[in-house]
Amino acid sequence: MASLRNIAIMILRLQGEANLAKATRAARNYPTRALKLAGITSS
Repeated sequence: MASLRNIAIMILRLQGEANLAKATRAARNYPTRALKLAGITSS
């Protein structure tokens, strides 16, 4: 699980997020946005 979290944080950093805590909360609240950032689409 830690590896998956680290990958998620890496993706957020690559997207230019300055505040990782805020970005991870946003990803938790809007999982479709998080999947889109990861390149996974739900269709």
